[in-house]
Amino acid sequence: MHRNPSSDIGKPQAIGKKQRRSWIHIWDGIPPALELLQTMSGLVAKGKIRYWGLSNSPAWFVAQLATLARVHALPAPIGLQYFYSLVERGVEDEHVPLAREFGMGLVPWSPLAYGLLTGKYDRATVEAGPSRSAGVPNSGGDAGARPDDDKRLDGDNPFGDTLFTDRNWRIVDGLKKVAADLGETPARVALAWVAGRLGVASTLMGVSRADQVTDNVGALGLALPSEAKAALDSASGEGGKFLYGLFHPAARNQMVFGGADVIAQPSET
Repeated sequence: MHRNPSSDIGKPQAIGKKQRRSWIHIWDGIPPALELLQTMSGLVAKGKIRYWGLSNSPAWFVAQLATLARVHALPAPIGLQYFYSLVERGVEDEHVPLAREFGMGLVPWSPLAYGLLTGKYDRATVEAGPSRSAGVPNSGGDAGARPDDDKRLDGDNPFGDTLFTDRNWRIVDGLKKVAADLGETPARVALAWVAGRLGVASTLMGVSRADQVTDNVGALGLALPSEAKAALDSASGEGGKFLYGLFHPAARNQMVFGGADVIAQPSET
């Protein structure tokens, strides 16, 4: 959605009328870094892709790939795609400085936290309803019948009800106050916040209606006052360590391998 003018890192260049990029969407813990690097470099050499990036991978693995690329003079990843929003700031610890060091652009996914930061969920209604478990396509928990005004996460999603925490409700309350003070929607304020973060090169949108695109794009022209930024930073500063939970064996086997137990075996020497 947005390219931060203060950050030129990791800007993909067009090839004719197309930009050909490939994302490794989650680290599965199986191939060694050098093997993955050689595979992606081979795709670049064959003209299949021009650039490539990583998503949902631990910082140490990304750093290993980028370092090996420098040592072997191979095409390095140019972008990182991670869950980054007011309710999830875990990438700021390692991935943001890593991206700056190796010249990679950061592309947040779900900057509105699956709609939580739009302010559409009513806490009392959500907490009064049945719980739902997390899942991947075709394995999400059955939420059962819900009232029309219960706009919880529908369909299979990796969060279930885990986004509905006391901490996150407090963040939403703070966001709504800032938005009201500015005469803006919570969604635009939340997007303006993440789009203006250090190292953010572009921001993904998740929309279900055309009018939501127009509303979200409105965040591009929104410059948050320093006091608004400070209020949002203060409300969201603690917690939010989603990423590394993806790499626990049970979670990884469920989301990457469809419930199968896949274990990397050490190579024979």
